Amino acid sequence: MGRRTRDQEAGVHHVITSAVAGNWLFAGTADYEARLALIADAVRDGRLALNQFCLMGNHEHLLVSVEEGCLGAAMQWINRSYAVLFNGSRGRRGRLYDGPYESRCVRDEAYALWVVTYIALNPEAIAGVTAETYRWSSCTALLRLLKPPPFVDDAPIVAWYGGGQAGRRRIADAVEAARQWKLQRLRGDVLLSNLVPDEVRQHALNEETP
Repeated sequence: MGRRTRDQEAGVHHVITSAVAGNWLFAGTADYEARLALIADAVRDGRLALNQFCLMGNHEHLLVSVEEGCLGAAMQWINRSYAVLFNGSRGRRGRLYDGPYESRCVRDEAYALWVVTYIALNPEAIAGVTAETYRWSSCTALLRLLKPPPFVDDAPIVAWYGGGQAGRRRIADAVEAARQWKLQRLRGDVLLSNLVPDEVRQHALNEETP
């Protein structure tokens, strides 16, 4: 997929931030903690609401809810603040990010259902760990039916799956179905059409960025 435009409309957005030239965005525990602390500050200050996150070594995925025209300012504040901390702690100068964040507003049900599982499974594709155990993802609590971190409001994404504990169980089931589907694709087997809805499967086939 090519670079996404940066939508500024109100709603839920899938936001991706990547390090320059595939370098580290998070080189250690302190970096992950600093990034989450800044996002938590943005939530506390009312800049955005955080619905889901997954921080990887050289990029991150966020699902955030924002008011009209607020996404750009919120991400600019988070990214500038983090760059100052990251570079300052290493005596480093120069660009940290590959470019401005990328975003896509979640406007349709198929994309909404797909993106939750995609973010959840990102560690399995990149870091070789399970979605249920990856430390730097809100999906760990979501899939284990635990209470999310205090700065995460996962109610909107749970609502996409019907809401309540039943919705959380459906997310866990959907992630497992997507996991098995990906394994079957890697083996060249037939798609699990009985587990993955047609429109969601089509989104998965069209999406190629990490």
